Amino acid sequence: MENNEEIRKIVRGILKNYLQESGIYKAKGTENISEETFEEERLAHDDALKKVKSKENFVGSHTFGEDLGGFKQMYVVFSYDRNHPLYLHKNGKWYHNTDDKINDDGTVNVWTKKHASDLNPGKSLGKPKHWMKKTVFDFMKKKGIDLTHTELKPGEK
Repeated sequence: MENNEEIRKIVRGILKNYLQESGIYKAKGTENISEETFEEERLAHDDALKKVKSKENFVGSHTFGEDLGGFKQMYVVFSYDRNHPLYLHKNGKWYHNTDDKINDDGTVNVWTKKHASDLNPGKSLGKPKHWMKKTVFDFMKKKGIDLTHTELKPGEK
């Protein structure tokens, strides 16, 4: 997979940030963290659902969830890429995407439907994808946030 090294670089960056923020390592101690030190782990959806419900960052199987900017003001669960948010939590309420993810060939991505079912945090209000994306991107722009996770094409992990 051509994006494999890029994904590994991102996961190492996530680990580095976590270790710095948690105080486990001082900033100078994290430059040489290798994959031998920490294995890259993608959570199964059962475990990822626990992270969703507690609004914790995770990387799952073709999914990821993130507390945007670490502000505890907006948490988003994505399927494959940041252009398809599944769930959004803000102001004490959950919202879910009512639109299907459409593949390049025009067919509905059935796996994203499964992701939505597997990662359902409970009671939520349905909103169209354009509302979800606008809400997320407006928040990110306002706060100067870039996602720590990147896009995963269908078929990649």
